[in-house]
Amino acid sequence: MIDANIESNYQLNPNDINIGNELACQYLQNERIEDGLYILQHLCNIYPDNADIRNNLGYGFIQQGDYRNAIKEFLFILDSNPKDIEAGNNLGLAYTHAGEFEKAVEILRSVVLASPENVDAKINLACALKSLGELSEAAFIFEELLKYHPNDLEIINNLACTFQEMKQNNEALELFEQAYATKPNDSLTLLNLGITYMNCNKNTQAIDILSQYLEHPQDHAHKQKVLNWISELKSK
Repeated sequence: MIDANIESNYQLNPNDINIGNELACQYLQNERIEDGLYILQHLCNIYPDNADIRNNLGYGFIQQGDYRNAIKEFLFILDSNPKDIEAGNNLGLAYTHAGEFEKAVEILRSVVLASPENVDAKINLACALKSLGELSEAAFIFEELLKYHPNDLEIINNLACTFQEMKQNNEALELFEQAYATKPNDSLTLLNLGITYMNCNKNTQAIDILSQYLEHPQDHAHKQKVLNWISELKSK
């Protein structure tokens, strides 16, 4: 939801950094990415050295899929303040999205070293390691995080996907079932659980879970593939 009062205040005060930043963040959170970026770019022109604005602008570029410009924003911040934890974490995330996994791991290792309690940075580091093919180290980080955040769906799903890539299907299945019990309507969890049931030759369960996945009309990315899987499973 967008706060109508903040929108009204912004119309009256378009150069106010606090009002503009708050409204831009609300736009980004509500998928109005171009509107959010417009405000943040306007504010950057007025306050070019403000790290909060540039971090939000860079993150908006990540949401838009413009990883090159996101990377530029975070590097700009770090050039002035190499110890900016948020910018370092965001830079690692942008590098990962851009497919520059070695750079992502390098910067995220430094962030975790400087901020060892930073859960987001550890998740991002483990994801970058996973993308780089360093599955054992990625799994270790996710497992350590899970000890302290046992109900965190992002950690559960990432660890399960890592186990899946390691061909440890039983371990992956246990975690995906845990994620399903925590949030049974999550489309990504349903898809991953269905695939893992298939990998474990649990065809009846796979059909049931994949059928639940198809009940999510907002998620069409894998619809035809899932329909084909169900058809194949039913023919066995």
